[in-house]
Amino acid sequence: DLHSAASGRTNLPHIRANLAHPPSSMLARAFGTEVLLDGLGPRGSLRRVSNEHDLGCITFEGGGADSLDSDAVQVATYGILNVLRYLRMIPGYPSSPRFRLLASGSIWIRSDHGGLLDVLAPVGSVIEADEVVATVTDPEHARESVEIRSPGRGLLIGMATHPFVTSGTPIGHLLPLKRGLSTIKSRLDEDDVLMLSGVLEDPIWREEDTEDIDLESLDEPSPDGWTSVDDPMLEEEDD
Repeated sequence: DLHSAASGRTNLPHIRANLAHPPSSMLARAFGTEVLLDGLGPRGSLRRVSNEHDLGCITFEGGGADSLDSDAVQVATYGILNVLRYLRMIPGYPSSPRFRLLASGSIWIRSDHGGLLDVLAPVGSVIEADEVVATVTDPEHARESVEIRSPGRGLLIGMATHPFVTSGTPIGHLLPLKRGLSTIKSRLDEDDVLMLSGVLEDPIWREEDTEDIDLESLDEPSPDGWTSVDDPMLEEEDD
C-alpha cells in the first residue's frame, strides 16, 4: 500500500507494518529499507483488514502530497522489486540494507506559537536533544522569532512543509535513538542526512549481515497513531 505524507508534510521513505504478524514482518524485511515502524494500522485500512484475514500487508510512506519526490519513488520501486524477488515472482534475490531500525513508538515535535515556519533540520537527519530544528516568526514582529527545539536525540522521519503554523501544530516527527547511533551515523551523507538503500548504488548486503536495531517503545503513542501492536484500541491518523 503506497502512501505519501498528508498535505503540508513530507516523510522519510519507510515501511509501516504489524511486525508481530509473521507474513507482514517478512514482507517488511524483504522490502529492504532501513526504517520499519511497528503498528496495526487504522481500522478499515488495507493493512489492518489484510492482517485480520491472516494476509501479509505493508504500507510504504514516503515524500509529500501534491509533489513528485524522486528519492521516495526510487526507494518505493527498489522495495517493490525486492518484494517481488522475495515472492519468487521475478528472478534474483532481494537486497538487504546495512541496518534496520525496528521501532514501536515516536514523538511529534510541536510548535507552541503560531506564525511563519522556517525549518532548519531536514528529513532524514539525526538531531540531538535540545537542538533547534525550526523557528517560528510572528509576521507582525519580524525581528522576533521563537526556536523549536528537539526533546531528545533521534532520527527525523517527517517534517512540516507548510510555511504557516498555529500553536500546537506538529512540525517534526522524531524517532528516538538510544542505540545503534554509530551504525546510523556511518550512513549519513555530507549533509548529515541518512542515505537510504535504493537511492544510491550500494553494495549488496546479505540478510545475515544486516544489523537489526530494536528501538525502545514509548509510553505514549504518537499523534499519527501508529503504535505498539499491544494496544489494538489505538488508531493511526493521516500523517
